[in-house]
Amino acid sequence: MPVGDLILRPLEARYLPSPAVPDITGVIVLGGSEEAWLSARWDQVVFGEGAERFTGALALARAHPQARIVFTGGSGALRDVGRSDESSATVATRFFTEQGIDPARLSIEGTSRNTAENARLTRALINPQPGEAWVPVTSAFRTPRAMEGFRAAGWKGMVPWPEDFRARDLDVGIGWELARNLDVVSTAVREYMGILAYWATGQ
Repeated sequence: MPVGDLILRPLEARYLPSPAVPDITGVIVLGGSEEAWLSARWDQVVFGEGAERFTGALALARAHPQARIVFTGGSGALRDVGRSDESSATVATRFFTEQGIDPARLSIEGTSRNTAENARLTRALINPQPGEAWVPVTSAFRTPRAMEGFRAAGWKGMVPWPEDFRARDLDVGIGWELARNLDVVSTAVREYMGILAYWATGQ
């Protein structure tokens, strides 16, 4: 049964996809989909789940050529401890420059380990000013927590841009897809736990 789809859907439905955006100041891409080690191993950009964060941000960058492009993300994974020759920031920089984005438009924050640090460290890097419009791009299920995290860090004037939708309609999700359904349950439960933890700690 698609239990994961049922509990993930409210998170993904919180913000509408492809909202109308004004003349934006910049796009903020939240990391998490880059495979830094594989990118270094095969000398090409490799993404895992959530690559739509990058493709969505790229579309925005092309639609708004005056906008800055900001990537924020390091790694909190134990598998990445001690690795100094690969980074999410390196993958992001390579992707956008290979896609024709002027490096002068890019700003990179490469030390944050979670969404709360994405918000705090990016704000310190960018120093957003009143009246500016920033568009954070992340997975749809993570957008609610990201938006609350950015607000808690003092950001204003943000237009959320959810990508990477995963919840299916229930009549589509029913079937013998045990591994997929368990993965969606895991994603949903982890996200609700993250929301609870951020609420409890004021983040």
